[in-house]
Amino acid sequence: MLDSGEERLARLAKMAFLYYREGKNQSEISEALGVARPMVSRQLKEAEELGIVKVSVDYPYRSERLEKLFRERYGLPEPRIHIVDSSDAKETKALIGLAAARYLSRASLGVRRIGVSWGSSLFEMIRHLEPVENPCLEVVQLIGATGHENNPSDGPLIAQSLAEKLDARAYLLHAPLVVESELVRNALMNDRVILETLDRAREADIAFVGLGCLEREKNSLFKAGYLSDEELERLRKAGAVGDTCAQFFDAEGRILDIDVNRRVIGLPLEELSKIPKVIAVSLGEEKARGILGALRGKRLTGLITDHRTALRVLALDGCEQNGED
Repeated sequence: MLDSGEERLARLAKMAFLYYREGKNQSEISEALGVARPMVSRQLKEAEELGIVKVSVDYPYRSERLEKLFRERYGLPEPRIHIVDSSDAKETKALIGLAAARYLSRASLGVRRIGVSWGSSLFEMIRHLEPVENPCLEVVQLIGATGHENNPSDGPLIAQSLAEKLDARAYLLHAPLVVESELVRNALMNDRVILETLDRAREADIAFVGLGCLEREKNSLFKAGYLSDEELERLRKAGAVGDTCAQFFDAEGRILDIDVNRRVIGLPLEELSKIPKVIAVSLGEEKARGILGALRGKRLTGLITDHRTALRVLALDGCEQNGED
């Protein structure tokens, strides 16, 4: 026998079902259930407050046209291109972070290990992620830290935050991102603890990465003090258009044989490409050259971005688009 509380909740659920799923108006529900119309309105509101009704809005909306174009033009299996009606860069990044969080929630189901680099777009993704319980899951840090660990988008904090949201175990890479010489790098890459973490990274089912650019104000390595103005200029002259996991590549996605790439502590790009799914969360027209290089080099299986960035990538690639969808 049901108690009065259960009966009341069941009645609220039925009312909500008639309204939201059956499409009946409040007058029809009032007549069907024998309650006053103002009571229907109040109880529908109560059903929302109690969590009987869960509202889901598919925003930012995805552009099927642009996604189809990216699949066909670049062989990209999982493009997620969202139309964001905002000229505010911070708001746009937050909304793409929300979209990426929704993708991650679905992608994490049934996987054993997630690799993650760092950056502000990944920070936004994790910030919007709804906590879930997945204690069998592992989160592995793919690259070392800048040393500015008060920055929430830095490596250890990103990996730790993601693990906490997923109730997973975190494996951190206890090393600096860039060291002073290739000799030091090689020694650290053979350190037992670092080697064990990177071995776990190699076996990730999916990796989430950011993409960097060569703009002084936007380059993470420059802001962290690893690169000077002169070194950034040398990177440009060497043909660099962007980086992922702090390793620079050219306009065709080829890894550059340059000094800084030989001093990075982290999973090499050749090995990152062997992970079944590599998803970049990246936006901003200044990132378009790097995104295009990564796409040409087949370095990604997925890209989560906004429509303006996607249109800029296509324009750089000589593909004219009429309108912004």
